[in-house]
Amino acid sequence: TQPGVEDLWYFRRVSPLAYLCGDSSERNTEKPLPAQSADGAAILSVFPEGGWATVRTAETAPNRGLAFVFRSSPYGNFSHSHSNQNDFARHVSGETLLQPSGYYDGCGTHHQTSWVWPTKSHNCLTLSDAGQLLRSQEARGAILGPWEEKTFAYFQGHGDLAYQAFAERCRRHVFYFKREKVFLLLDEVRAKPGMNFQVQWNAHSIGKFAVRRDPQRFALHRGKSRLLGTILYHENAFVSLTEGFDPPFFTVLKENLKFWGNQHHLRFTAATHAWQRNLGVLLAPGLPGEDPTPIQSWIEGGWERARFGEIELELNLGLRWAPKRREDGLSPFLKFRVAGEGWALSPAGLEKI
Repeated sequence: TQPGVEDLWYFRRVSPLAYLCGDSSERNTEKPLPAQSADGAAILSVFPEGGWATVRTAETAPNRGLAFVFRSSPYGNFSHSHSNQNDFARHVSGETLLQPSGYYDGCGTHHQTSWVWPTKSHNCLTLSDAGQLLRSQEARGAILGPWEEKTFAYFQGHGDLAYQAFAERCRRHVFYFKREKVFLLLDEVRAKPGMNFQVQWNAHSIGKFAVRRDPQRFALHRGKSRLLGTILYHENAFVSLTEGFDPPFFTVLKENLKFWGNQHHLRFTAATHAWQRNLGVLLAPGLPGEDPTPIQSWIEGGWERARFGEIELELNLGLRWAPKRREDGLSPFLKFRVAGEGWALSPAGLEKI
């Protein structure tokens, strides 16, 4: 049982009065954030009882800043919520580059129930085309382990219960490396016994995705803002690019069509079926007048490796299908160095090494 997930039971999760009943620190067992960053002001904000986290830079000058908004909510995928635990949106210099997909064209329409609600229309994982529990109070999420250093910020999205039909563990670890202005999204997935799946990384944008010759890299731009993505997976994989909606939205108001524009979708599929997978994606923004931080990536000795700025990291992809299931215990699956210090991430959490 993870602190902050099971401890917040029904009434605390669904009643807005929980936000009005004095200090909630007794109900929040997570480690508090240190009020420290490279410029003396924290850029990571976490609201655990609402299930939101944000990373903001240059708040007083948004045309020069970055914003990352993340959801993993203890309210579940119920009522007006969608099946999108561990979802995120990405803004660069005031331009939205990645966001959930779809439009509200009325309650209960085909577009709402078959596109907007399901996981496939969000910036979330799907597992062999299967998403999270739909319309379920049991599909609870949480934001755990937030931490901020002068060189990076970190938190974890807990999605185990949202994917419980197929997986016993589904976490999204989020790092932001401050000097390099690079995000790392690391999804850690482990199937239920007897199951294997293909991990699929989904992203959606108003802008068109451009994919390079290798499927590990993609690019986006809107106006003068850019975003380059590097997927740390040099094994059997493919990318699917689509646009539009299935099913499309419905509207009888013709004037809405000029606001409800087309949207574009990218899906990266790790084609090899596995019962355990660690999939990392690096997102490097390009502010107006600045180039994104160059990223080198390769595979060596069974570990994915990347270098950008002063950062060096290595990622274990996890285990493929095996006749007899075996456990790796608490071995680190991510190691990196920043400002001369070594860090490791394992199922037990983040620690300095």
